[in-house]
Amino acid sequence: MSELRADTITASDGTSPVTLTKQEATKFWLSFDSVNNDIEGSLNASSYTDEKTGTGTISITNAFASQHDRCITLGIYNSQDDGATAIGGASRAFCNINVGDESNADIDPLAAGSIQFTTARNGNSTSNGGLYDVSKAWLSSLGDLA
Repeated sequence: MSELRADTITASDGTSPVTLTKQEATKFWLSFDSVNNDIEGSLNASSYTDEKTGTGTISITNAFASQHDRCITLGIYNSQDDGATAIGGASRAFCNINVGDESNADIDPLAAGSIQFTTARNGNSTSNGGLYDVSKAWLSSLGDLA
């Protein structure tokens, strides 16, 4: 049995990263506080545009090859104050995060170079609670870059 140990692996030119074959890695991730409009950590995210309460668009530094041929994962922390209180006070009042905003048809929520997302209470942005900014939203994408 062989053992391989390395601190750094680079391509044959000595500086470029190696090409992963038959593997997939996260090409974009973001940890974001929409209450304070603060990108707290990211990979391949260049800026945030606050469209309105609970709706924002993240610009991606290196665009994906396709707007649809990728996997996007989303998560939120149901709080506007870093966990001191939850947004949803009633047992049915939970928060969710969605790609896009059904009330803004002018924005393509899945452009190859950006992702629009909304955070809402009670399941959607048009009834039972509306859109809310949250203390933490997490987004990530897997797929081929352009």
